[in-house]
Amino acid sequence: TMQPRFSSRKNLGKIVGANPSIGQPANTKTATLYYGVDASKKLDVLASKENMGGQPVYILDKQASLAGQYCNESGDCLSLVPSQQSGGGVPLLQVKGQDIPQDFFNSLSLCTYTQDETGCIPTNLSDSTTPMSLHNHLITGNTGALELYSGLGRPLCGNTHFTGGFEVCVNGQSKTYDDAGLSEPNYDSHYKDTGLRWKAEDFFVVMPVGASLRQLKQQDYFKGNSSYEPDADRPYLIKRDNSKYPDRSADDNMEKDPYAPTQFGKAEPFQEAPNKKNVYYLVENPIDWEAIGGNTANQDFNALTGKWTWAESGDGSLISDMTIQSDGSFTGSTFERTDRPKFMDGNTDNYSGHFSKITENPDGTKTLTLDPKSNKGVSDSLREWSGLTKTTYPFVP
Repeated sequence: TMQPRFSSRKNLGKIVGANPSIGQPANTKTATLYYGVDASKKLDVLASKENMGGQPVYILDKQASLAGQYCNESGDCLSLVPSQQSGGGVPLLQVKGQDIPQDFFNSLSLCTYTQDETGCIPTNLSDSTTPMSLHNHLITGNTGALELYSGLGRPLCGNTHFTGGFEVCVNGQSKTYDDAGLSEPNYDSHYKDTGLRWKAEDFFVVMPVGASLRQLKQQDYFKGNSSYEPDADRPYLIKRDNSKYPDRSADDNMEKDPYAPTQFGKAEPFQEAPNKKNVYYLVENPIDWEAIGGNTANQDFNALTGKWTWAESGDGSLISDMTIQSDGSFTGSTFERTDRPKFMDGNTDNYSGHFSKITENPDGTKTLTLDPKSNKGVSDSLREWSGLTKTTYPFVP
């Protein structure tokens, strides 16, 4: 089975992952291959195509396709992982490691709360004032961007998301009709919930390759300004800083979340424009190195391919060379000159091995990680001299 996933520009149309993972032994005759696409295919990535009223519609039920690790330029990372909760059988997401109750409303979704998945249709098939309409969501527009947020557009009663239904909110405490001394008819006609509040919760703008940041700025999606220009060749998230948004009363506007898009309006603008701290880029790992006992990292060794030469000794008696391939494997030799002081004759020791990881450092250098167990050919007498006992090697472009 082939399924699309947002990818960097260099991986558009290429395989960017698989289930079971590439390199992982699996007793199965079927597999799913994920191939890279840009913002023009956002509904193919995030929605199922259904027939409704005689016309095809897209239902947003694949937010789990956004799972992955994202890192900013400062090295801070976050991971979006499948939530333990789901809504109507639709897999949701959560930020890995968060210390919050794992309830349905604390999960990340692409739309506000509905009792039916058909309420998540990114087109205006119904009147714009109904909960079914996502006309204020970015995904319905033409910027290529989309919003991913928790809370599902519901206020808090105390520390619990409130939907009404068979409960009332009494001064910030959720109670049943009986506990509140009410009958259902009396509640429907007279009772007013009290203590409800809107709280700014996890909120991300998802920017696939091809999404237009310029259009978002023109639409005043960001209140602040920044000279920072994100790398448009990689998918990225813009994370909202919720500390800049105070709690607000929701007693008189239970459906009108100011901090998330609803059928009544757009989310309030980001206080901060995209910058080095709030832009998190997707980390692409087509091969799950952890699944086969390795390490997850950027495995692009192309910048290092070729022949490298160095001298371990100050007198020229020991010289090594190494030829690195694009997959991180290498071959080389160490020449030890033995006829001191002229150094005309000597012994050559050939070796081979494999770098398991290459890490990008904030200062522009790279760190190569070598698995010493992969070394072959080098003799014990020259192992120390050749430098092949080290685990990490710095590379300065």
